[in-house]
Amino acid sequence: MSDYENVNYDNDIFIPNNIINGRVDIINNKQIPRKQNMISTENNNNSVSRNITSTNISTIFFSKDNIKHLQKRIIHEVYNQSDEKFIISNQSEQELLVIMRSYYLQYCKNMPNNIDNQKQELNKMVIDWAVAEILTNIRQYMNYKKSVSALPMPLERAQLPSQKGTKNLELKSFI
Repeated sequence: MSDYENVNYDNDIFIPNNIINGRVDIINNKQIPRKQNMISTENNNNSVSRNITSTNISTIFFSKDNIKHLQKRIIHEVYNQSDEKFIISNQSEQELLVIMRSYYLQYCKNMPNNIDNQKQELNKMVIDWAVAEILTNIRQYMNYKKSVSALPMPLERAQLPSQKGTKNLELKSFI
């Protein structure tokens, strides 16, 4: 007997027993698997060391303390720039590291002196970009929720631009 003939008729949905080709099996009510971490959780200092030799600024900029500082500043700036309407949680650390790495590779001066000032400049650029992106996404989501929750207004009936068809003929009796 093939897999297609071996059907479980107890359920409302007929699925062959041995065919499970989706990511989540919602039919058998099993627990949903946790999201896998696609990016390794190695030391953040290695974020740049694959391409460029690690420096003092890269060590400080990609440190855990600086990432926590950036998370707090992003939350604070989103709250302030949204006129205290939106309180967000910490953003994805992996995505934040991607943004940090991008700004580091583009704008870091890598000067041996004045490291704190260089870090502050990079942090400001990362925060400005992230806050603008988050606020845009929040506004888009709010407009999406508004448009989905209301039915669209039907169009008005079209007006007849000509006189054709507006005159009625008088019915005459033949008797």
